[in-house]
Amino acid sequence: MSKIPQITGEEMIHLLERMGFYVKRKKGAHHFLYHREDPSRFALVSVHSGETIPPGTLRNILTTSKISIDELRNQI
Repeated sequence: MSKIPQITGEEMIHLLERMGFYVKRKKGAHHFLYHREDPSRFALVSVHSGETIPPGTLRNILTTSKISIDELRNQI
């Protein structure tokens, strides 16, 4: 298993959008993204000015969006 990268919330949203996700709604700093073709793939990303996403939170985002760490690394 690859080491999980350090990425900010804004960067994660841009990567997810390139992978077919769209922002369905926002509430405060939280962005709710869903996949255009598979509604069972979703992500909840919190955006805080320049702060990186904690490793456990990033793993959870990758799990719910059904993206592997290697796929994420290829998009970076």
